[in-house]
Amino acid sequence: MKATIDNVIGRYVQLELNEDSVRIYYEESGKDTPLLCLHTAGADGR
Repeated sequence: MKATIDNVIGRYVQLELNEDSVRIYYEESGKDTPLLCLHTAGADGR
């Protein structure tokens, strides 16, 4: 059996929005054009 390890880096960023502070987790992998995927926890995100 051969295992490979992906080069995925997970990070948190603290953002100040209006008068609130939010902490967002994101992952990075690769070096091409960025792609943003939003998870809506089963809700419709439109």
